[in-house]
Amino acid sequence: MSTPSLDFSVLSREETVLVACSGGADSIALLLALHQAEYSCVVAHINHGTRGIENELDENFVRETCAKLQIPFAVSRLQMHENAGEAALREARYSALILLSSDYSCPRIATAHNANDVLETMILNLLRDGSNLGWNGISSQRELARGVLLVRPMLKISREEILEFLRENNCDWREDSSNVSARYLRNRVRAEVMPKLVELSGGNSSRLLRQASRSSEIARADSEVLEDLARENFRELTIEAKENLIVLDGLKFRDLPVGLQRRVLRLAVGELEGNTRDVSFERIEEVRFHVHENKRRAVWMWKKTLQVEWTGAMAGNRLRFKRV
Repeated sequence: MSTPSLDFSVLSREETVLVACSGGADSIALLLALHQAEYSCVVAHINHGTRGIENELDENFVRETCAKLQIPFAVSRLQMHENAGEAALREARYSALILLSSDYSCPRIATAHNANDVLETMILNLLRDGSNLGWNGISSQRELARGVLLVRPMLKISREEILEFLRENNCDWREDSSNVSARYLRNRVRAEVMPKLVELSGGNSSRLLRQASRSSEIARADSEVLEDLARENFRELTIEAKENLIVLDGLKFRDLPVGLQRRVLRLAVGELEGNTRDVSFERIEEVRFHVHENKRRAVWMWKKTLQVEWTGAMAGNRLRFKRV
């Protein structure tokens, strides 16, 4: 194997790509593959400051690797608490990457998520959320901020292929000690669940990862169609839209199929909050069922800053989403 089969369709020869590189095997492989393919790159290393000397050694390793390859190197040093959770670390990392993408005029940020990550994410989504959106896995690209696209060219490449590629190119990498910590659920899925799934699939990890990748692709394609349809309905249902308030027509909402009702509720939250990660399937269903059954006025607090109200028939059958 000379170069892994990256999905170059998510990249552009006209732009310099910001490559997120921790120093681990996956991100070093991504960096080397893009370098071999002669893409213009800037490497971004995020030093979280959670592992002391290990963080410094990781940073120095990536800096030296960039010097050998003659690729510009940028670092963002954070002061995260050593017990910071996965979500907090991820949000801080993406915020830092967005700033670096602006500093170095890189409209695309490439990360090294791979086929193993897709299956792990599907399992994690199943454990955390009952919605079918969990089967979407990981998208090959998404808007991270205005004018900044997050791209993942390695989603169809397995971790086994990545390690083979690095060994063939005599390329070293760093091992993150936190990757074996049982306090992170992803690590437990990787260490305990994945080997069992491979065993149950006949020991063929490549086939298992291909099946997961295919399922994710199908689910995401179907989801995109439904999402477009939900957006059309959301616009038709919107009676009032302000910075901190969205009002929907409850009667038209009740006429929608159940699947679109759920998506419209999430879209309303997304318009006000920017994302819907903290809104559970159970909360969506509670409001949806209440409106569908035409019950009396009710108010729910979905977050500390987000209030959802069903006005009932006496006040015009309205769904009101308000940032408080």
